[in-house]
This record gives sequence, structure tokens and C-alpha cells, in this order.
Amino acid sequence: MRGYVAVEGLMVVDWRRVPAADFRIPEGAGLADLTAELTGLLGDPDPALRSEVAVPVLTTWIERGVYDDLMVGLGDGIATGLTATRPADRAVLRRTSSAAVLGAVLARDNRRTLVPREKVLEWGDRLATWLLAETELGAGAIAVGADALGELVASPRCGRGELRAVLDVLGERVVADTTGPWQAGEAD
Repeated sequence: MRGYVAVEGLMVVDWRRVPAADFRIPEGAGLADLTAELTGLLGDPDPALRSEVAVPVLTTWIERGVYDDLMVGLGDGIATGLTATRPADRAVLRRTSSAAVLGAVLARDNRRTLVPREKVLEWGDRLATWLLAETELGAGAIAVGADALGELVASPRCGRGELRAVLDVLGERVVADTTGPWQAGEAD
């Protein structure tokens, strides 16, 4: 696929072309480099790069099995974004986008069983911790967090105790003080 532009002798992916090309993996670059670049875009202030490119490309590649052999490492890497604090003006974007992608990792594992139970539960703990601590709700954090937790509870790895814990997290989040009204479909 053509989708590169030359920058000082380097080949850089024109990410806006990838969704239009049926999300095909750009030729000539390693998956690790592509993933690192996409992960960086999860906190981009440009909503088109973040929400129309980075999240859809990563989630599509996850759904298509591109990362099946790398799922634990990918999930761990994405989960680190749940604690992003820098740069401060984009950290909430990174945290929320990371939750969306981690939800896709969990969904893929629900269909294929690619990750050990302990890892799924660890990611669930990280999602719950993030969702309870998140104070900047304007980026749709509640809706995205609820979707990701929905994938967690759909996991055959979750027993009654884990399901109870997720219900407690949701209860705490719903009654927590907020600085403004929810506006991203959170009621659903």
C-alpha cells in the first residue's frame, strides 16, 4: 500500500490513508514501529487522528488478528496509557483512547482465548482503577470505560467475585461527584 511520505530521508506513514485502504497494514515498516506510532496518536489533540485513525486502526487490526501472537505485550503497553499524565493537556485523551483499545483487546481475547486469566484480571483492575480516578469526563471517559468493562465482564475468565467487583466500581462511579453533566451516552 502506498501511504508513505518522505521526511528527511525517513518514510513516515500517512495514517489518514489507512482507514480508506480497508485498514491494510502499510508495507515496508515493522509492526512494532507502526504500533508505537499509533499508540502515540492515542493522545493526539487532533480528534481526527485520535478517533478516526489511531483508535479505529488499532481496534481493526486487533479484531483481524494482527496482534494475536503479541496480545499480552500489546495489552500491557496499551494499559500503561491508562495512567498517562503527560502532557497534561492531552493526558485524558490518551487515557480514554487507551481504555477503548484495551476494550478491543479484551473483546478479541473473549473470542479467541489468547491471554492468561491473570492478565485479563490485571487489565480489569487497571481499567477499574482508571475509571474510578478519572476526573476529566469531557472526553467520554465514562462511556468508554463502561464499554471496556463490558468486555471484561463478558470474559469467561470473570467469576462471581470479579463481576461483583465491577458492579461495585460502576456503582461508585455513578454516584461520584462530577464537574458537569455526562454527555456521551453514559446513561446507556
